[in-house]
Amino acid sequence: MKKLTKEDSDKIAKLLSTTIEKFIFSKISKKEIRDIDITIVLDYEKGLDVDISIELIPYESSKIEPEIVKEAINLAYKELDQHIQHLDAPP
Repeated sequence: MKKLTKEDSDKIAKLLSTTIEKFIFSKISKKEIRDIDITIVLDYEKGLDVDISIELIPYESSKIEPEIVKEAINLAYKELDQHIQHLDAPP
């Protein structure tokens, strides 16, 4: 895997964040969510290590299934794998 630049890391973080937001808001109305906090940590010490966490804070009247967060994270990791394969592909 090629060494990632700061720009590559920023693009990856943006891609993952956008993927997560689109997925969550396709499943839950924005009106049901008081706040959403997406944290993406990229560590490139021994290869690429990515940690994603999502905190959804619904309004009291809203019921959000916890599985949605897990599904969003899984989708983001799949998107990351595809993006990395694209970066590693020969020009």
